Parts: sequence; C-alpha cells; structure tokens
Amino acid sequence: MGWTPLYILPFGVGLGFLMLLEMSFSLWFFYLFWKGERISGNAMGLQNLPGFPYAGHKVSELIWRLRALRLYSGRRHFTRF
Repeated sequence: MGWTPLYILPFGVGLGFLMLLEMSFSLWFFYLFWKGERISGNAMGLQNLPGFPYAGHKVSELIWRLRALRLYSGRRHFTRF
C-alpha cells in the first residue's frame, strides 16, 4: 500500500471547509482509489513491471487533457482575432 501519511494541518482543514463538497469528496475518493489500485496491483503481481503504478504517466496525461480542454473552451475567443 505504501506509506500513508495522515496529517491534520490547519490550512488543510480551512481549505476543506471552503471547498465544494463534491471537490472534497473527489479528492478523498481518488486518493483512496489510487491506494486501492496499488494494493490490487501488488496482489496481482504487477509490482515487478517497471514504473508501476504509472503515476507519472497519469499526471502527464492529465496535464495534456487539461491543456486541450483549455484550448477547446477558449475556441470562440481565439477565433475573434
């Protein structure tokens, strides 16, 4: 499962109160989902694959998808010029 730090930091609690409930829930859900993915991958013997659980690849894919979404959402603005 890896190291699972559980800290209660004041600024984190404050940001949690200011966040929308859906955003706070999705942060916790996907953090636990990622931990579960690591556990199931180790149970299936995937830890021997190089780079498992591919966290760097997932982050870079997310960055490219956010860039594409940003370009798509600004398409009307970009066509004005």
